[in-house]
Amino acid sequence: FLYSAEVDYTFPSPNRLHFFLGGGVGGATVRLDDAPSGFDDSETDFLVPLAAGIKLFSRTVRQSWAFRAEVRDNIVWRDRFAPEEGDRDPEATHNIELSGGFSFFFGP
Repeated sequence: FLYSAEVDYTFPSPNRLHFFLGGGVGGATVRLDDAPSGFDDSETDFLVPLAAGIKLFSRTVRQSWAFRAEVRDNIVWRDRFAPEEGDRDPEATHNIELSGGFSFFFGP
């Protein structure tokens, strides 16, 4: 499970095409469904999502819809046990995703 709070900034443009960047913080929880009864095998790690993409609006003024395409890197920081050092070291795992979608705007 991935969950996060994020902020996106859309760069102003006189055209219909706008670029945006985003980032946030959250968590990534891994849980095994086939663990024996009474055995908790879930783990939650620190998540840093970073995103970049484009938004193509229907018009330059009073937009009614937009198309969005983005690339995102969900960086999960896991603590791994290092037997040679006898302690836990953080390790970053990069999970790249591509996504797109439509937005519809309501109101004046």
